[in-house]
Amino acid sequence: MDIGLETEEDVRMLKRTLLIIEDIANRRARIFGEDPPRIWRQGTKLDQLLYGLPEPAVDPRLSIEHSLLAASGALEQLGSFCRNEVATTPVVMSSLLRVAVLGGSRVVFVLGPDDPAERKVNLEVVVRQEHASLNRLYKNAEMFTSLGGLVPPPAVLKDQRDRFTRWNTSDRPMGEAAMLSRMAGIVAVQLAVRGTQPASIIAEHMSWIFDTNSGMAHGYGWPRLVPGTQDLPGHFIADLFMVASVGQLAFELAGAHTEPLEME
Repeated sequence: MDIGLETEEDVRMLKRTLLIIEDIANRRARIFGEDPPRIWRQGTKLDQLLYGLPEPAVDPRLSIEHSLLAASGALEQLGSFCRNEVATTPVVMSSLLRVAVLGGSRVVFVLGPDDPAERKVNLEVVVRQEHASLNRLYKNAEMFTSLGGLVPPPAVLKDQRDRFTRWNTSDRPMGEAAMLSRMAGIVAVQLAVRGTQPASIIAEHMSWIFDTNSGMAHGYGWPRLVPGTQDLPGHFIADLFMVASVGQLAFELAGAHTEPLEME
Protein backbone atom coordinates (compact mmCIF):
# COMPACT_ATOMS: atom_id res chain seq x y z
CA MET A 1 0.00 0.00 0.00
CA ASP A 2 1.31 3.45 -0.94
CA ILE A 3 1.67 5.65 2.16
CA GLY A 4 3.60 8.39 0.36
CA LEU A 5 7.25 7.67 1.25
CA GLU A 6 8.61 9.48 -1.79
CA THR A 7 11.41 11.69 -0.46
CA GLU A 8 14.11 11.67 2.21
CA GLU A 9 12.06 14.24 4.12
CA ASP A 10 9.13 11.79 4.16
CA VAL A 11 11.41 9.12 5.66
CA ARG A 12 12.73 11.55 8.28
CA MET A 13 9.19 12.61 9.17
CA LEU A 14 8.13 8.99 9.60
CA LYS A 15 11.09 8.34 11.91
CA ARG A 16 10.17 11.41 14.00
CA THR A 17 6.58 10.19 14.13
CA LEU A 18 7.61 6.75 15.36
CA LEU A 19 9.65 8.38 18.14
CA ILE A 20 6.60 10.42 19.18
CA ILE A 21 4.51 7.25 19.30
CA GLU A 22 7.14 5.65 21.56
CA ASP A 23 7.01 8.71 23.82
CA ILE A 24 3.22 8.40 24.02
CA ALA A 25 3.59 4.77 25.13
CA ASN A 26 5.95 5.87 27.91
CA ARG A 27 3.56 8.61 29.03
CA ARG A 28 0.68 6.14 28.99
CA ALA A 29 2.62 3.78 31.27
CA ARG A 30 3.19 6.61 33.76
CA ILE A 31 -0.49 7.59 33.86
CA PHE A 32 -2.09 4.15 33.73
CA GLY A 33 0.65 1.88 35.05
CA GLU A 34 -0.13 2.54 38.71
CA ASP A 35 -2.97 1.16 40.85
CA PRO A 36 -5.20 3.06 40.87
CA PRO A 37 -4.27 4.90 37.67
CA ARG A 38 -3.26 8.49 38.32
CA ILE A 39 -6.26 9.73 36.36
CA TRP A 40 -8.57 8.44 39.14
CA ARG A 41 -6.65 9.89 42.08
CA GLN A 42 -7.88 12.74 44.23
CA GLY A 43 -6.05 15.98 44.92
CA THR A 44 -5.03 16.61 41.31
CA LYS A 45 -5.71 19.40 38.83
CA LEU A 46 -8.17 17.10 37.06
CA ASP A 47 -9.96 16.38 40.33
CA GLN A 48 -10.19 20.14 40.87
CA LEU A 49 -11.68 20.60 37.39
CA LEU A 50 -14.44 18.10 38.20
CA TYR A 51 -15.27 19.67 41.55
CA GLY A 52 -18.82 20.97 41.90
CA LEU A 53 -20.20 19.41 38.72
CA PRO A 54 -23.61 17.70 38.93
CA GLU A 55 -23.24 13.92 38.87
CA PRO A 56 -23.04 12.95 35.18
CA ALA A 57 -24.29 9.76 33.57
CA VAL A 58 -20.69 8.95 32.62
CA ASP A 59 -17.75 9.96 34.80
CA PRO A 60 -15.62 12.39 32.70
CA ARG A 61 -12.49 10.63 33.93
CA LEU A 62 -13.70 7.46 32.22
CA SER A 63 -14.23 9.44 29.01
CA ILE A 64 -10.77 11.02 29.21
CA GLU A 65 -9.21 7.63 29.98
CA HIS A 66 -10.92 6.01 27.01
CA SER A 67 -9.95 8.87 24.70
CA LEU A 68 -6.30 8.60 25.73
CA LEU A 69 -6.20 4.82 25.39
CA ALA A 70 -8.01 4.95 22.04
CA ALA A 71 -5.55 7.51 20.69
CA SER A 72 -2.46 5.68 21.92
CA GLY A 73 -3.70 2.26 20.83
CA ALA A 74 -4.56 3.43 17.34
CA LEU A 75 -1.24 5.24 16.96
CA GLU A 76 0.74 2.23 18.15
CA GLN A 77 -1.04 0.06 15.60
CA LEU A 78 -0.34 2.59 12.84
CA GLY A 79 3.29 2.80 13.92
CA SER A 80 3.58 -0.99 13.82
CA PHE A 81 2.09 -1.12 10.32
CA CYS A 82 4.58 1.47 9.08
CA ARG A 83 7.64 0.18 10.95
CA ASN A 84 7.15 -3.48 10.07
CA GLU A 85 5.52 -2.95 6.66
CA VAL A 86 2.52 -5.03 7.74
CA ALA A 87 0.05 -5.71 4.96
CA THR A 88 -3.19 -3.81 5.51
CA THR A 89 -5.74 -1.70 3.62
CA PRO A 90 -6.28 2.06 3.19
CA VAL A 91 -9.59 2.03 5.05
CA VAL A 92 -7.94 0.37 8.07
CA MET A 93 -5.20 3.02 8.13
CA SER A 94 -7.70 5.85 7.79
CA SER A 95 -10.03 4.39 10.42
CA LEU A 96 -7.20 4.12 12.91
CA LEU A 97 -6.07 7.65 12.10
CA ARG A 98 -9.62 8.88 12.69
CA VAL A 99 -9.81 7.12 16.08
CA ALA A 100 -6.47 8.61 17.11
CA VAL A 101 -7.24 12.18 16.09
CA LEU A 102 -10.68 12.16 17.73
CA GLY A 103 -9.38 10.64 20.96
CA GLY A 104 -6.44 13.00 21.28
CA SER A 105 -8.35 16.10 20.22
CA ARG A 106 -11.16 15.48 22.69
CA VAL A 107 -8.68 15.44 25.58
CA VAL A 108 -6.96 18.61 24.33
CA PHE A 109 -10.36 20.27 23.94
CA VAL A 110 -11.03 19.77 27.66
CA LEU A 111 -7.56 20.12 29.19
CA GLY A 112 -5.85 22.40 26.68
CA PRO A 113 -7.29 25.91 27.24
CA ASP A 114 -5.22 28.14 29.52
CA ASP A 115 -8.33 29.65 31.12
CA PRO A 116 -9.79 27.38 33.87
CA ALA A 117 -13.29 28.70 33.11
CA GLU A 118 -12.93 27.64 29.47
CA ARG A 119 -11.77 24.18 30.53
CA LYS A 120 -14.88 23.85 32.71
CA VAL A 121 -17.16 24.95 29.85
CA ASN A 122 -15.52 22.52 27.43
CA LEU A 123 -15.79 19.69 29.94
CA GLU A 124 -19.53 20.36 30.19
CA VAL A 125 -19.80 20.32 26.38
CA VAL A 126 -18.19 16.86 26.28
CA VAL A 127 -20.42 15.56 29.10
CA ARG A 128 -23.59 16.72 27.32
CA GLN A 129 -22.46 15.17 24.04
CA GLU A 130 -21.80 11.87 25.79
CA HIS A 131 -25.20 12.06 27.49
CA ALA A 132 -26.89 12.51 24.11
CA SER A 133 -25.00 9.54 22.67
CA LEU A 134 -25.80 7.28 25.63
CA ASN A 135 -29.44 8.37 25.63
CA ARG A 136 -29.74 7.31 21.96
CA LEU A 137 -28.51 3.87 22.94
CA TYR A 138 -31.02 3.62 25.78
CA LYS A 139 -33.93 4.70 23.58
CA ASN A 140 -33.08 2.03 21.02
CA ALA A 141 -32.04 -0.78 23.39
CA GLU A 142 -35.06 -0.53 25.68
CA MET A 143 -37.26 -1.40 22.67
CA PHE A 144 -35.38 -4.64 21.90
CA THR A 145 -37.59 -7.73 21.86
CA SER A 146 -35.15 -10.39 20.63
CA LEU A 147 -31.97 -9.44 22.51
CA GLY A 148 -33.52 -9.17 25.96
CA GLY A 149 -30.16 -9.40 27.74
CA LEU A 150 -29.17 -6.06 26.22
CA VAL A 151 -32.24 -4.17 27.47
CA PRO A 152 -31.12 -1.83 30.28
CA PRO A 153 -32.78 -2.62 33.63
CA PRO A 154 -35.51 -0.12 34.58
CA ALA A 155 -33.58 1.01 37.67
CA VAL A 156 -30.53 1.82 35.53
CA LEU A 157 -32.65 3.76 33.04
CA LYS A 158 -34.30 5.75 35.82
CA ASP A 159 -31.05 6.64 37.56
CA GLN A 160 -29.32 7.63 34.35
CA ARG A 161 -32.25 9.68 33.07
CA ASP A 162 -32.35 11.48 36.40
CA ARG A 163 -28.75 12.43 35.74
CA PHE A 164 -29.61 13.52 32.20
CA THR A 165 -32.33 15.75 33.65
CA ARG A 166 -29.96 17.39 36.12
CA TRP A 167 -27.66 18.27 33.22
CA ASN A 168 -30.44 19.33 30.86
CA THR A 169 -30.39 22.87 29.50
CA SER A 170 -32.45 24.64 26.89
CA ASP A 171 -29.48 24.37 24.51
CA ARG A 172 -29.02 21.27 22.38
CA PRO A 173 -25.66 19.49 22.68
CA MET A 174 -23.07 20.90 20.33
CA GLY A 175 -23.20 19.23 16.91
CA GLU A 176 -20.31 17.11 15.69
CA ALA A 177 -19.25 19.58 12.98
CA ALA A 178 -19.12 22.50 15.43
CA MET A 179 -17.34 20.30 17.97
CA LEU A 180 -14.67 19.29 15.46
CA SER A 181 -14.12 22.92 14.50
CA ARG A 182 -13.73 23.93 18.15
CA MET A 183 -11.36 21.04 18.84
CA ALA A 184 -9.24 21.89 15.80
CA GLY A 185 -8.96 25.51 16.95
CA ILE A 186 -7.81 24.61 20.47
CA VAL A 187 -5.36 21.98 19.20
CA ALA A 188 -3.95 24.51 16.72
CA VAL A 189 -3.33 27.13 19.41
CA GLN A 190 -1.67 24.64 21.76
CA LEU A 191 0.59 23.11 19.10
CA ALA A 192 1.52 26.53 17.69
CA VAL A 193 2.69 27.60 21.15
CA ARG A 194 4.97 24.56 21.15
CA GLY A 195 6.54 25.75 17.92
CA THR A 196 5.40 23.26 15.29
CA GLN A 197 3.62 25.51 12.76
CA PRO A 198 1.41 28.62 12.72
CA ALA A 199 -2.02 27.99 14.25
CA SER A 200 -3.82 28.81 10.98
CA ILE A 201 -1.99 26.04 9.13
CA ILE A 202 -2.53 23.53 11.93
CA ALA A 203 -6.26 24.28 12.12
CA GLU A 204 -6.69 23.74 8.37
CA HIS A 205 -4.64 20.55 8.49
CA MET A 206 -6.73 19.25 11.38
CA SER A 207 -9.93 19.99 9.48
CA TRP A 208 -8.59 18.10 6.46
CA ILE A 209 -7.61 15.10 8.59
CA PHE A 210 -11.05 14.97 10.26
CA ASP A 211 -12.95 15.20 6.98
CA THR A 212 -10.96 12.89 4.73
CA ASN A 213 -10.43 10.09 7.21
CA SER A 214 -14.04 10.22 8.38
CA GLY A 215 -15.01 9.89 4.72
CA MET A 216 -12.76 6.85 4.36
CA ALA A 217 -14.03 5.26 7.58
CA HIS A 218 -17.65 5.76 6.49
CA GLY A 219 -17.00 3.96 3.23
CA TYR A 220 -17.51 7.00 0.97
CA GLY A 221 -15.95 7.15 -2.46
CA TRP A 222 -15.06 10.84 -2.54
CA PRO A 223 -11.76 10.51 -0.57
CA ARG A 224 -10.37 8.81 -3.70
CA LEU A 225 -11.09 12.00 -5.67
CA VAL A 226 -9.06 14.45 -3.55
CA PRO A 227 -5.26 14.98 -3.70
CA GLY A 228 -3.24 12.13 -2.22
CA THR A 229 -1.57 8.85 -3.09
CA GLN A 230 -3.26 6.17 -5.17
CA ASP A 231 -4.46 4.61 -1.90
CA LEU A 232 -4.93 7.38 0.68
CA PRO A 233 -6.18 10.97 0.63
CA GLY A 234 -3.73 13.73 1.51
CA HIS A 235 -0.11 13.28 2.59
CA PHE A 236 -0.43 10.32 4.92
CA ILE A 237 2.97 10.71 6.60
CA ALA A 238 2.33 14.39 7.33
CA ASP A 239 -1.18 13.54 8.58
CA LEU A 240 0.18 10.79 10.83
CA PHE A 241 2.85 13.13 12.19
CA MET A 242 0.17 15.73 13.00
CA VAL A 243 -2.11 13.20 14.69
CA ALA A 244 0.81 11.77 16.69
CA SER A 245 1.65 15.31 17.80
CA VAL A 246 -1.94 15.77 18.97
CA GLY A 247 -1.76 12.47 20.88
CA GLN A 248 1.50 13.49 22.51
CA LEU A 249 -0.05 16.83 23.51
CA ALA A 250 -3.09 15.04 24.97
CA PHE A 251 -0.87 12.83 27.13
CA GLU A 252 1.30 15.78 28.15
CA LEU A 253 -1.80 17.66 29.34
CA ALA A 254 -3.23 14.57 31.04
CA GLY A 255 0.07 14.01 32.83
CA ALA A 256 0.13 17.60 34.09
CA HIS A 257 -3.51 17.38 35.23
CA THR A 258 -2.94 14.15 37.17
CA GLU A 259 0.04 15.37 39.19
CA PRO A 260 -0.74 16.10 42.86
CA LEU A 261 -1.61 19.74 43.45
CA GLU A 262 1.16 21.71 45.11
CA MET A 263 0.27 22.74 48.65
CA GLU A 264 0.60 26.47 49.33
